[in-house]
Amino acid sequence: MNQKSIFDFKTVILPTIFEYFVILLPVAFYIGIESLHEGAKYLLISPEWAIASIFLTFQSIFIYYKHLIGDNKRINYYFFGILILLLIVITLVSALNAYSSLHETHNTIGKIVLRLSILLISSITFFILVIAAKQK
Repeated sequence: MNQKSIFDFKTVILPTIFEYFVILLPVAFYIGIESLHEGAKYLLISPEWAIASIFLTFQSIFIYYKHLIGDNKRINYYFFGILILLLIVITLVSALNAYSSLHETHNTIGKIVLRLSILLISSITFFILVIAAKQK
C-alpha cells in the first residue's frame, strides 16, 4: 500500500504550490508592472486579477483530469460535469467583471470585492482539486 498522504509536503504540497505560482506569476508580474505606472493601489484594483482567476480555473480542471487519466483512476463524469459548469460560470463572471472594470470610473468597490473573491475561490479550488488528484 503506497498511498500518499495529503500532507506529504515533498510529493504533494510543494509541487502544487509550484504549479500555482507558475500559473499566477505571469499575471502578477504584469499587474506589478502596471502598478509601477498607475500607482501602488493598482495591485489590488487591477481587472487583470479576473483573468488570473480564469487561468487558475482552467488549469485546475486540466491538472485534475490529467492526473486521473495518467493514474488510470475511474472518473466520475457527473462530478467532472459540475467542474465544467463551475469553469463556465467563473469564466463568464470573471470576463464580464474584467470588461466592465476596464475604465477606472467603472471599477467600483463591489466589482473589486467580487473579483478578489472569485480569485480566492479559484485559488482554493485549485489547491483542493490538484491535491485530490495527486492522491493514489
